[in-house]
Amino acid sequence: MTGVMRLYRKELREHRTLLGATVAAIACLYGYVLVGVEGEASTFLLASFPISITTAALTFGLISAFWSEWKGSTHYLLFSLPVSRLAIPVSKYLAVMTAGLAVYLMAVGSILILDVPLETSTQILSQFQLDPKTLMIFFCTQSFAGLILLLGMVVACVSLRYSLARFQTVAISAFLILMFFLYWYLLPGFSRLLGEEMGLIRSQLIYTLMFGFILTAGGFVLFNKKAEI
Repeated sequence: MTGVMRLYRKELREHRTLLGATVAAIACLYGYVLVGVEGEASTFLLASFPISITTAALTFGLISAFWSEWKGSTHYLLFSLPVSRLAIPVSKYLAVMTAGLAVYLMAVGSILILDVPLETSTQILSQFQLDPKTLMIFFCTQSFAGLILLLGMVVACVSLRYSLARFQTVAISAFLILMFFLYWYLLPGFSRLLGEEMGLIRSQLIYTLMFGFILTAGGFVLFNKKAEI
């Protein structure tokens, strides 16, 4: 655990520009939503959209964290450190996830304290027994689940890259195609398993979170067992 925390702090320092800039930019945007936005359509867009941008930025951030090690040939040094092999991907994942969680909590908090009249949307959504703020939080949670899924894919692909001596590109490409197929192939069955009361949209949210965490855990196990320089 000490090794993970030491590498985690190192990752936060080395990638503070990307991670810090992402969190700061989203914080400014949500500040603008709370103070300067008028109108329901604009409120819905600006309250739910920024975390989607964050999902893309932080996925790139995790890829960059590993790519910078390959490019600078510093992965040799990481493997020589007196820490467990598992600490390497876990620390990078946690650094990016810290920024993602900060943005998600910021988004939910901003929506909860949002002080904009939502009369029209309330009237429309009440027919479906929905509340506007609940719907906005759901959109944000979907984006956060998408982030967990994408980060899990990155961890799994990186673990394949370090575990195979040859044909890494072919293996990673085949893996991505397989995961894309499995994700959509298994989703209907998972939704039926949860029952009609849960609904497809909420089932997909739970399914995406589970799929992402399983990929992440599998990637960590593979990296710990098979990764080589």
